Amino acid sequence: MFDLMAPILLLAALLVVGPILGTIAFFKVRTLQREVDKLRASLAGSAPDVSAAVSVPSVGSRSEAPERQPEEDDIRADEPAASEEPADDDGDKDAPPEAPAAQPDTGGRGLEETVGAKWAVWVGGLALALGAVFMVRYSIEQGILGPGARILAGLFFSAALIAVGEWTRGRGAAYSVGGFESANVPAILTAAGTLGAFATIYAAYQLYGFLAPGMAFIALGLVAVATMIAALLHGPLLAAIGIVGSYVVPFLVSSQEPNTAGLGLYAFAVSIAAFGVGRLRLWRWLAVIAALGLVFFGALMFILATQGEKPIVGIYILATWAAVFYVFVSSLYQRSISECPVNDRIAVLMLSLVLVLALGFVVTDTDAATVVGLLLLVFIPFASAFFYPAIRLIVPVASLVVVLGYAGWELTADSWAPLAYGPDAPGSINPNILPGYQQKVLSLFGGLGFAIAALAGAIGLFGALRSAARVPLAFGGAFVPPLILAVCYARTDFLDVSVRLGVIALVLSIALYAVAQYADRRLSDTSAGRAGVAANYMIAALSTLTLGLCMVLERGALTVSLALMAPATAYIYSRNPLAALRPLALVPAVLWAARIAWDPAIVGGSLGDTPVFNWLLYGYGIPAIGFVAAAWLLARHGRDRWLDVMEAVAVATVTAAPAIVGLHALDPEAVFTPIDTLPEAALLVLVGGGVALGILQLRLAGVSATLRVATDILGYAGMIVAVLCLIGIYNPLLTGATIGKSWFFNILAFSYLLPGLLYGVLGLRSAAVRPVYAIGAYSVSGVLLFAWISLSIRHWFHPVALDVGPTSDPELYTYSAAWLAIGIATLAAGMIGGVRTLRLLSGVIIVVVVAKVFVVDMSSLTGFLRALSFIGLGAVLVAIGLVYQRLLRRHA
Repeated sequence: MFDLMAPILLLAALLVVGPILGTIAFFKVRTLQREVDKLRASLAGSAPDVSAAVSVPSVGSRSEAPERQPEEDDIRADEPAASEEPADDDGDKDAPPEAPAAQPDTGGRGLEETVGAKWAVWVGGLALALGAVFMVRYSIEQGILGPGARILAGLFFSAALIAVGEWTRGRGAAYSVGGFESANVPAILTAAGTLGAFATIYAAYQLYGFLAPGMAFIALGLVAVATMIAALLHGPLLAAIGIVGSYVVPFLVSSQEPNTAGLGLYAFAVSIAAFGVGRLRLWRWLAVIAALGLVFFGALMFILATQGEKPIVGIYILATWAAVFYVFVSSLYQRSISECPVNDRIAVLMLSLVLVLALGFVVTDTDAATVVGLLLLVFIPFASAFFYPAIRLIVPVASLVVVLGYAGWELTADSWAPLAYGPDAPGSINPNILPGYQQKVLSLFGGLGFAIAALAGAIGLFGALRSAARVPLAFGGAFVPPLILAVCYARTDFLDVSVRLGVIALVLSIALYAVAQYADRRLSDTSAGRAGVAANYMIAALSTLTLGLCMVLERGALTVSLALMAPATAYIYSRNPLAALRPLALVPAVLWAARIAWDPAIVGGSLGDTPVFNWLLYGYGIPAIGFVAAAWLLARHGRDRWLDVMEAVAVATVTAAPAIVGLHALDPEAVFTPIDTLPEAALLVLVGGGVALGILQLRLAGVSATLRVATDILGYAGMIVAVLCLIGIYNPLLTGATIGKSWFFNILAFSYLLPGLLYGVLGLRSAAVRPVYAIGAYSVSGVLLFAWISLSIRHWFHPVALDVGPTSDPELYTYSAAWLAIGIATLAAGMIGGVRTLRLLSGVIIVVVVAKVFVVDMSSLTGFLRALSFIGLGAVLVAIGLVYQRLLRRHA
């Protein structure tokens, strides 16, 4: 892009001196404008507050309020005659004129202004520029002018437009009408002229070869920067054209040997000029474009720079940070460590982009420059936030960037040779000395990580105690060290067991906890952010302890330890009730769940055949107890959404633990396979109903909506599984599954008797407060007990398999007698306990018995058994009728 350094220095001098000269001219023009405004105000017989109307902040102003444009209001105030009613033709001139209408026709006037006063000017300016292009094209087609004459004609026409624009601007209100700044005639003419000059110079270079690349680059840059300077007089349109044109120039001029230093100098000079214009006129949008341009050209320099030019890129990044920091921060805010203004999001965003640019610098190579770069990534943003709290949120961004930069280093022997052995390092490392050399590389990597962590921790703690930006600084000081340690663990010990790093994590955790206590004591009760500082260090301490557990433990021990961090966090919260610690108690639950998802068997495939007392009990049972304890500790300090979530976690783990352990006890080889047997389905029914009964028994559902919902989910889910799976899908009468040899102690007792009794108790415990729920539990209980008795009778007569062999007369009679006994027992229980649901259920059972006797027994039984069946049924029905008569008479 550049042929000689002399043109580069000349361009830089012009770009630096140009804004200064433009600034001087700007203030002279503004002074004259004030004098004109005062004169016009006095002639109009009014005394406006000129100082308030036209005040312009100085370069060092701290105000962020946009500059007031006085021209429109002042001009309109000075034109009362234009809106007065004309005198009547009847000579009624002595009469006082009526006041003009206060509300104009906004609809028609708005359309008129848009089309007539604005679009006409815009399209006119575009027409002027296109007219010049068409004139040149016509001259080419007709052969009227040669190439040199065409270029001269374009330059003269552009100069004429600029001169006319300046002449009309000098005429004041005649051409610069207030209220139409976006369609200002002088600005449009000047813009058309600058665009013409830009196109003419580019044509002279690209089409005709009149200019060398270096000269074309300088000429185009001068036009673009001059356009921005002219924006001080003509408004934002020229500023936009100037900045866009300036950034397009390097892509219009080709070069066989791109000069990285020259490109950086050009981009920086153009952006500084834009910063100056934007700061003088308080056009923050122009400053934002300039900052984005600096970042963009910095990224482009990465692509073009050679290894020897890397220091140039580093200097460019530092200069970019300094420029952006001055424009967006130090020129707007007073340096203070006691006041905390509103967070400036635009400034933080611009500075964050510069940090991303720096991230690319520190991960490209591993040398002394990257080490210095990483340390500066900590020091500069942290120190900036310390003195200028308006950009305090740059600290978390810098923390993330420095950790990513440290993690992005390549740890191969060749890449670290210059850093490990200096300039005399061999180009390629001998494999015979690789182990020792690799150890030196890893030690050096860990030492650099320690330096970064120590720097962040020291500045963070100092800022947490002294600066108004204490909370973000505390975040950086608390979390950068453990994150650096985690990266070092992953890169050097490859996530294996590491007692060395685990001990470091333990020491760091204790230190962070001590800092939390120290900061809480040092800061007064009235210090803003005191709780946030303590919370950051407390959370970091717990996180580091968790990290240490991951370093020194594995498999089952790690799973249990991660879960026990939840009650530990809740206990620390009970001693230090910081609001941020409540959600932190859920993090161990997430880590435990992730560990379970990775290896549900806790210790892989080595569980063994020992029922109950194995790693499943420890890996699921101990965490369940821990989560219950965490929920209890949190509940002592009030209810909120975090407690609800913790209670849900506790219920889920308390449900999962017996289910997983029980499935292993039933079949050690099919713990994590789909449920496909009667005992497995029965186990789920027992667990669901048992946990629901436990919640009701402890009377917890009345104080927690989460536990009340959990009771519903578990109870109803157990009922549905019982009906679908135990009575339907896995019913041994349908599947022919083996029951066992014993008549009582067999699978039927486990699958039907125990669930039936459990849901009966569940219905009894919930009847007083949840009648509908109790009805469902009673119904399922009755169905399960009915099925158990019936299937047990079937098993008595068919011990091999329930689906094998015909049904005999004694078996049919036994069913009738047993069912009738069930109905009587259910009726008695309902009457004694005063449970109407049981009395109704007994009626259903008796109706079933009656139907069986009259339909099945009448056709299947013969002789004595048939008669006995009907006699027994009749006697029972008469007795039941008598009992109901007395019951109804007693109620009457």
